Amino acid sequence: MTRPSQIKASLVTRDVAEFNPALAAFGISAPGQPTPIPAALHGEAQFHGAVTGNLISPDFQGHLEATDFSIVPAGFTLPTTQAASNLHFDSLTADAEYSAGALSVSAATLLQGKTTIEFSGDVRGRADEPSDLFADSSTIHASVQVRNADIEQWMGLTGKSYPVSGILNLHAQTDGTIGDLNGTGQLSLTGGVAYGEPYRSLTSDVQFRGKEVSANHLMFAMDGGRITGDGGYNFTAKTAHFDLQGSGFELGHIRRLENEQYPVSGTVEFKAQGRGTLESPTFEASMHVRGLRLAREFTGFVDADAHTQGRALDLHMTSHLNTSELDLNSETQLTGDYLTRASLNISKFNIDPLLRTFSVTGIRGSSSIAGSVTVSGPLRHPKQLNGDVRLSELAVTLEDVPIHSDGELHATLRDGTFQMDTLHIVGTDTDLRTEGSIGLFSDPRPIHGRASGSINMALAQTLDMDIISSGHVDFTVSAEGTVQNPDLTGQVKFTNVNAALEGYVNGLSRMNGTLAFDQDRLDFQNVTAYSGGGLIRVGGFVTYHRGLYADLTADAKDVRIRYPEGVTSTASASLRFQASQSNMLLSGKVTLTGFAISPDVDFAAVAASSGGMSLPPDPSAPSNRVRLDIRITSAPSLNFQNSFARLAGNVELAIRGTLAQPTVLGRVTITEGTATFNGEKFELQHGEIYFSNPVRIQPVIDVTAATTVEDYTITIALQGATTKLNPTFRSEPPLSEPDIFSLLAMGRTQEEQQIYSTQQQQAGVNSTADSLLGGALNATISNRIQKLFGGGSVRIDPTFVSGVGNATARITVEEPISKTATLTYATNVNSTAEQLIQGEWRVTQDFSVVAVRDESGVFSLVFRLKRRYH
Repeated sequence: MTRPSQIKASLVTRDVAEFNPALAAFGISAPGQPTPIPAALHGEAQFHGAVTGNLISPDFQGHLEATDFSIVPAGFTLPTTQAASNLHFDSLTADAEYSAGALSVSAATLLQGKTTIEFSGDVRGRADEPSDLFADSSTIHASVQVRNADIEQWMGLTGKSYPVSGILNLHAQTDGTIGDLNGTGQLSLTGGVAYGEPYRSLTSDVQFRGKEVSANHLMFAMDGGRITGDGGYNFTAKTAHFDLQGSGFELGHIRRLENEQYPVSGTVEFKAQGRGTLESPTFEASMHVRGLRLAREFTGFVDADAHTQGRALDLHMTSHLNTSELDLNSETQLTGDYLTRASLNISKFNIDPLLRTFSVTGIRGSSSIAGSVTVSGPLRHPKQLNGDVRLSELAVTLEDVPIHSDGELHATLRDGTFQMDTLHIVGTDTDLRTEGSIGLFSDPRPIHGRASGSINMALAQTLDMDIISSGHVDFTVSAEGTVQNPDLTGQVKFTNVNAALEGYVNGLSRMNGTLAFDQDRLDFQNVTAYSGGGLIRVGGFVTYHRGLYADLTADAKDVRIRYPEGVTSTASASLRFQASQSNMLLSGKVTLTGFAISPDVDFAAVAASSGGMSLPPDPSAPSNRVRLDIRITSAPSLNFQNSFARLAGNVELAIRGTLAQPTVLGRVTITEGTATFNGEKFELQHGEIYFSNPVRIQPVIDVTAATTVEDYTITIALQGATTKLNPTFRSEPPLSEPDIFSLLAMGRTQEEQQIYSTQQQQAGVNSTADSLLGGALNATISNRIQKLFGGGSVRIDPTFVSGVGNATARITVEEPISKTATLTYATNVNSTAEQLIQGEWRVTQDFSVVAVRDESGVFSLVFRLKRRYH
């Protein structure tokens, strides 16, 4: 056992964790125990060296190589340790020697990615107690150099996460005993982020003696700002000291203050120094903000000074923003419950820049407000804080309606309850009084409040510039209970209130009625209004219980809607609106009772707009959360008439989707009707408009109409979507499409038109000019005569060639006497003797009787019978 010996040894292992118990036995490592190396090793390693001495006191000396291994902090087990808590290394090479009570390492290199750590040193303890190698009395000498270390990974060894990143470089050396270390070093951090703010570098000289560590020549660079100074901490006495100076910090470059809508800029400089314990510090600091600019409206500066006096911290801050002055003074005890006294004085404060800052439109204010705020009590117990707020008279102008407070605003804070005394606001046709209290630091938070008065509804335009409103509202409201479950009583009375939204077709006028509060419920009582000349009655309630819920009904009668332009509809409706904070539904029934179209409506433009592409609505928009379930029907007597057409039919539609993106399903059926085009009267044979697209409003038209021209029955069919209508033409007896077009445009087939054109040329008439002139006259004069005298249709032929070969102007008037009888009158402008009078009575669809007195004065009676053979 005591005889000296020498053994050459080589050791190769795939997991050095197998030797953790052996290392612990020699005092080198003890997993789970508070030793100087609180880590468990895992990975591959090999050792080549020699063992000398005897078995009782062996001496190990050799070369160690380890690859692909990890260090796991003590207290963690490998299967449950998070990846951020492990530190993986690529390789370790070292020459080491161990003997009883002594361990030395020379030329050790540790590699981890781009990180290189070089270290050397020795530890010497008591030879008679080799297992107590790392005792406080053991002497140590060590040197370490770290290059390009990722600080985030190394902090993971602590098992905690700090929002700090950067590249660490360190050179340090130490001497002395483990219990009383003495050493120096140089530390630098570059290119990182600290608590969300990027910095350029941090450098410092580090010194540690015994239980005290200090940082000297510290310099921290961040953008254009710089902090210099020194500091230190004693772990035994738990005392700290520091002396820091900072300058050049630009507020606009601090990420936490970045805001495009309300930008902040200014330059900060400060000085701070202190020493002592956390319980009894000595502290003095000053801060100055120059060139301060808030939201492009407030400019000025801020000065602040803080220092300790005994065990109290005194703070004084002054601020000048535009013309306003703010002065803050506070004193806080740093022991016990942190008793505090603070006061804020305000003078010459103008709210106009504040309104511009938050883009408040419709409100103007130019006032010099003065006031004071005081707070006192223990910060550790907020419910015991007391305070007082006083503000001088406030005056603003809301949409040309000036209002102001009658006297000062006064509020107090007692036992955690904020109490506002009666505030009286007066203005043109406006008189408000309000008072109340709310618990700030208790749960649930109790409330007590009362508001009463009258408001000019023109003030509503300040909430939204798209609102146009007038009228008068009187109210009395009281609130009790808690913020979570308020108990409201009182009522709001509307008197001749008018309201409309810019861009919306219909508004509300002459709104009268009462809204009554009953605990958490708001009831609509006898609320009526007019819209489009029709009466609307609103009923239902709105309640609040763990969320907002509404159940409202609206009954409308004979409301006129002018949309789109040139189209006027009259409707009666019964609607219901049910809404919670997550679900809203508008349902009900609408009955169309009237429908009219102006002759100036551009149907091509309407069709083009219905087929255009539109952007999808904002998913977060309130209108996109209102679902629709509305049925539209027509009254039995619904008909449509203008100077061009007379139609009758029925409507069966369902509106679904959302308020932001509605869809229409169903059909519009035209049961009968007539229309006049280019002097020809068309009888509707079939007419339907389908809405079958569940995604968008896309009408599909299927209409068939017929007319008789020169003993030909012309049938025109329109089918397809409004963006792509497909017209088809046919006639009885059959004609080609060119002949049909000629018959409709000229009143003659192509062959007849050629013969007629020859006659016109012989008479010295330009047939092309005749067609153009006749079409223009028929479109203009016919429309005016129909409006004046109610005639069915008027046709003017400026160069009609009579049977004797003379060219002359001819006027033809056609008037429907009833649905089955038509009277036609034609006259030669140059000769009143050439007159045609014709009456037609359609007994059935296929049989008619025609009585004619022609231009020659001959009377005839014609019976027409139509037969179709297949």
